[in-house]
Amino acid sequence: PVPRGSVFPLTPAMTEMVAAAAGTSRLAGVSPSDDHPPEVRGLARVSTLPLDEEALLALGPALAVGSLDVIPPE
Repeated sequence: PVPRGSVFPLTPAMTEMVAAAAGTSRLAGVSPSDDHPPEVRGLARVSTLPLDEEALLALGPALAVGSLDVIPPE
């Protein structure tokens, strides 16, 4: 189980921002390409391109953050 109020960042840049703002303990997991900060290396990995919605929901984060510049709307 992930901590209450956990966050799943959809991009490596978002991972770095969440880690800097709230700490790595708030991360529910990360994308397969995340490697910074070093503390994320042991976290659950969920495909973000394409997004594995079932795996993301199974983690149970309170929030997922991303950017339309990376994943354009359909």
